Amino acid sequence: MPNVVEVFAKSGIVAQPGSAAQFGSFVNSEIGKYADIIRRANITMG
Repeated sequence: MPNVVEVFAKSGIVAQPGSAAQFGSFVNSEIGKYADIIRRANITMG
């Protein structure tokens, strides 16, 4: 997977080791965090 890591690095993304479950937990926490920000800012789509 060096090519994937290289492409990520060029985009400013840093690959982190971890399991699928850990990644799922991270994604869910990010969704919750940004959902709160979006609600507070009264951002809507369309």
